[in-house]
Amino acid sequence: MKPEVIQQAVKDFWSKRGEQRESQEDGGKAGGEARANGHIKGFEDAVKEIFLDCGIPAEDIRTGKPYLPGRQPNGFAISS
Repeated sequence: MKPEVIQQAVKDFWSKRGEQRESQEDGGKAGGEARANGHIKGFEDAVKEIFLDCGIPAEDIRTGKPYLPGRQPNGFAISS
């Protein structure tokens, strides 16, 4: 992988994170920009490329918006 890919991912991370902080009503004090997800896309793409280069089939690589532990992707809490 070219160093430029990681450099761009870092640049995009901080740029997007700043945009997300500015769009939060509380200025990001409650950590909303970290949960907004868009800032990590460049790293997601880079790691996916590494996995593919190592021979992992694309259908075995899951990407996209994560969810908080203890919550289902549909937003409902897991009952015990």
